[in-house]
Amino acid sequence: MDDNPHLTIILPTYNEAENIAELIPQIQTRFSGVPFLLFVVDDVSPDGTASVAHKLNEQYGNIKVLTPPMRRGLGAALRYAYDRVTTAYILSSDSDMSFSVNQMVELYETIQAREHDMVLGSRWCPGGSYEAPKFRIRLKKLTSALGNIVVRILAGLPVTDVSANFRVLRKDAWDRIDAIENTNAMLFEMVFKCHHGGLKVSSIPITFRDRQHGDSKLNLISEIPKFLVRMFYYILRYRFTGYRLKARP
Repeated sequence: MDDNPHLTIILPTYNEAENIAELIPQIQTRFSGVPFLLFVVDDVSPDGTASVAHKLNEQYGNIKVLTPPMRRGLGAALRYAYDRVTTAYILSSDSDMSFSVNQMVELYETIQAREHDMVLGSRWCPGGSYEAPKFRIRLKKLTSALGNIVVRILAGLPVTDVSANFRVLRKDAWDRIDAIENTNAMLFEMVFKCHHGGLKVSSIPITFRDRQHGDSKLNLISEIPKFLVRMFYYILRYRFTGYRLKARP
């Protein structure tokens, strides 16, 4: 087997020590046949998330802890990590175990089989699901379902779910879209620029479950207005004219 890493898995974290202590060993087991690196992008978690990741690296040897210089949001953390990837593929996932490791493997296998530039995990395409046992999660589910319908129609996208941080893309696609967003809007920005830049974007059905440990960091009241402002910016600027990708290096 080729020992050169082909894939980098990115886990953004803030107070996810308990979750990554379970998640990372599962990833190591399921991806044991794939040479890969794992970036834990930690925003100086006070619960010792970085220490857990460093300890796991002593066992596995393929984990790197990244600390962005400023805590500016999910988009900024992901951009910081994506820009430091040197492998052909990048897979990013929430670190709260809302998505299964088996689905990570399916994402990676799918982008290779389809030869697309980006493959998203979708909770809203046929076969996808969103488990919502609690009222708070049911509210997030309703917001996500309605929001993704509106986004898909207005932005002219071929996929049903742009708001989940569960996706895989080619590194050369990332290098060409020049992402700039610091908040969760970066998840939409990536899909919008790839599609309207002429890259191939598709999805697979996935199941979302509530986090295993800890509390969600997503504040819908503050994030939704910021997301809408940025979404309309991209629609008005590029929806009908197209987005010009950066030249290949």
